[in-house]
Amino acid sequence: MASQVERTLDALPVSIFLKDVHGRFLFLNQRLRQKARLRKEEVAGRTYADLLTPEETEYHTNEDAAILRGERQISTNEVAISVDPEGQRIVRISKVALDDSPWGTILIGALQDITPHKQVELALA
Repeated sequence: MASQVERTLDALPVSIFLKDVHGRFLFLNQRLRQKARLRKEEVAGRTYADLLTPEETEYHTNEDAAILRGERQISTNEVAISVDPEGQRIVRISKVALDDSPWGTILIGALQDITPHKQVELALA
């Protein structure tokens, strides 16, 4: 990935990932690498199974497959994930397939931690 694009994605206040059609990560931006406790050179080829619980892996693998098959244009969900060293977090995750990338068809995802918002909602309920 071009270094200027990487620097831009690393500067965003959300976690970003790119995956190939075989479910392997191509890229995690700096924010997501920190949460996953991975160095840049350790990312390529990893899968959800390397980062998430078996249940989370199954859910996200199925969701990604549906997007890549064209059953959904875009997916946005609020889900719990365990990749963060602080423990399970609630994230809003959006995913979309891109078919004209330098790697061919890829899945791009953006995660935003909404745990504090959900905690406030629960406290006010």
